[in-house]
Amino acid sequence: MASGDRWSRWLVAVVVTVGVLVMGSSPSRAGCPSWGDPYTAWTPTGQVYGTEWARYSATCDGDGVYKGKVVDKLTDGSCVYIQYRESSGDSWRTQAYDCSESGRHYTYWDQDGDPRSQMRLGRKVGGSYQWQYWVWNSGY
Repeated sequence: MASGDRWSRWLVAVVVTVGVLVMGSSPSRAGCPSWGDPYTAWTPTGQVYGTEWARYSATCDGDGVYKGKVVDKLTDGSCVYIQYRESSGDSWRTQAYDCSESGRHYTYWDQDGDPRSQMRLGRKVGGSYQWQYWVWNSGY
């Protein structure tokens, strides 16, 4: 067998192997941390006061649009808020709040062109806020 034939067969084998590996691997799941398991916030005494979660799995598709729901879980007169910001230096912006236990759907549109932001869940009791989470949300 000529060395050119061996080289050609080796090259074909490499291309086929790489093709199988690429075709067989699935893309990694988007980093929507609240899809499936809602964020849950607790009072200092251990009562759940609020939740937030992605409304459907298509939210985690990398298009920069996140559709969520925030729910107030206590009838204590407080309200539950969800806020977002694009980076650590930005101001927090309230996207939705609920005071009724029925929940509020909301949509967050990414502002800087990448599907990544920070989000936090909290409540307002009297005149002050209590924030429970400050997490990165990416891939939405």
